[in-house]
Amino acid sequence: MFVTSMVSTSTYHIHITYFPVRARCEPVLLILADSGTQFEYEEVPRVKWVEMKKAGQVTPAMFPYGGVPILRVTDKSSKQRSEFLLGETSAILSYLEEILTLPGTTLNKDLPLQTRARTQMIKEASLFFTNRVWQLSGEEVIKVTVIRSELRNKNHRIG
Repeated sequence: MFVTSMVSTSTYHIHITYFPVRARCEPVLLILADSGTQFEYEEVPRVKWVEMKKAGQVTPAMFPYGGVPILRVTDKSSKQRSEFLLGETSAILSYLEEILTLPGTTLNKDLPLQTRARTQMIKEASLFFTNRVWQLSGEEVIKVTVIRSELRNKNHRIG
């Protein structure tokens, strides 16, 4: 886990959890970096994630829908300081857009309907593309592993 070195400009403590890969969390990290907001970023290696799932640590209370990215936000100005937990990239982006926008800035929700719809279309398309690239990368690793396994099996049968 590391904390970014940016100057805090908000009243929120923001914590992001994701895998150590560039994929569905990338737009979230970009919006946080662009805003100059201080945040914590926790990387969970795949091996540890599998262990956490087997140990029952990946629960809906901690990881909605059993996946990542996960956003945890605490409002430092609130007396209760309760943690708000949110999953799914597009939901996280929509939430961050509102809490990180400076006063007087036009929010997406204030734009005309057609502009909002096109913005959402672009956001969803970019997330689909990012996810597809990630899946293809995973498929290639699986293919290479299967090919290596088959070659090993053939070598064992011959020799």
